[in-house]
Amino acid sequence: MLDIKQRTGAVFFIAIVAQVILVSVQVQTKTGVRAIEAVSFGAFARVQVATSSFVRGVGDVWTNYGALRGARDENTALKRQIGELDVRLQEQRALAGRTTRLQELLGLQQTTPLQTIAADLSRTAGAQVEVRVGLPPFLQADEHGVCIDAFDISIDDYGPPNARHLLTHDDAIADEHLYSQLLKSNCPVTAQPDWASLHLHYRGPRIDRMGLLRYLLSFRNHAEFHEQCVERIFVDILQRCRPQRLSVQARYTRRGGLDINPWRATAGTPVPVAARDQRQ
Repeated sequence: MLDIKQRTGAVFFIAIVAQVILVSVQVQTKTGVRAIEAVSFGAFARVQVATSSFVRGVGDVWTNYGALRGARDENTALKRQIGELDVRLQEQRALAGRTTRLQELLGLQQTTPLQTIAADLSRTAGAQVEVRVGLPPFLQADEHGVCIDAFDISIDDYGPPNARHLLTHDDAIADEHLYSQLLKSNCPVTAQPDWASLHLHYRGPRIDRMGLLRYLLSFRNHAEFHEQCVERIFVDILQRCRPQRLSVQARYTRRGGLDINPWRATAGTPVPVAARDQRQ
């Protein structure tokens, strides 16, 4: 029963729509155009206008997007240029600062007696300090020292410093001078490499030379100041090898035109002669 009513309603609706279309075909507007044509063209015109507006909107959005991309690229390039200029400015400032400090030191040397400088340094250090003007002489080849750099060994430990490499031969007491040109650490401020010749004088159980070389090479990736490295080497050898007498000195290649030769020794050890390695 329900299906018959639905079918009847649908047929009735279709008949009404057909009647409206038929009348629209026959009826004309004031301009002489049939009503159905006027409605059709009006609807099509609205669709065309809406489509054109949409296309123009999409084009404007794309144009603005391209402009933003260009502005972003220009901004990135500008930031990079500013960063490069900032680095150059810092380098120039650092150079100017070093120049100023050097000029101050030269002025201090020219205007202040060496005795006054020595007295001030001695009072600050709490020990006697001697000040000399001029460069020290070059060291002559040490015929008594033994270089440990020629060992054919495999190295796979480059840091941190590993004191477990330090070994001794307890059955022998030695009084010798060992040295190596392969000590290298890194500056903790600039990360630049610091190369040094390490000189080791000791008396006590004979230190295993290959183990000592492995220990020194374990400083390769270590970042620490010169004085701290020498202090670490001195303490590690003193604790691991138990020598009765020990002297450790590192002669670092020049930084800023200055010789840096930290020295650490047990009490009563004579002070090393002030001199320069060929690499300095």
